[in-house]
Amino acid sequence: MRSLGVLSLLFLVAACHDAGQDTLAKVKTQYGALVQAGTPPRSRDWDALLRELESIPKSSRARPEAEQLVRAITTARQGAVERPLAVAGRADIAAELNAARAECEQLAKDLAGLEGDARKAKLDVLSACRRRADAISNALAHGAHEDGGA
Repeated sequence: MRSLGVLSLLFLVAACHDAGQDTLAKVKTQYGALVQAGTPPRSRDWDALLRELESIPKSSRARPEAEQLVRAITTARQGAVERPLAVAGRADIAAELNAARAECEQLAKDLAGLEGDARKAKLDVLSACRRRADAISNALAHGAHEDGGA
């Protein structure tokens, strides 16, 4: 009789446990790490998080927050509209921007299969590359560059 009471208690505890909460907590930790590392929204690293968020049952108390994270990731993946590269007399800067973007793309591809310190080091280089490409893009958009906009 006592074992029946223990089994009932275990069943009750299991029935009250919301596995979606556990999944959401794990995903939020991974989400924070990806954001901290500067992982681009279109990276395959985000795909795993999206799959885990989608796996949270609709009946889970964690589902509304999971859906909110899914919307945030998918919105970020849509990205901003690219600025036009056609700037009168500045073909050299447009070419520099294209080269920087190509370099960043190659660095991102090189991340595949890397882990630990090697991945972190490559992410740092990629982050610097993106900052440089963004600076060039902003300079083009505002008609200026390192040479003073001449």
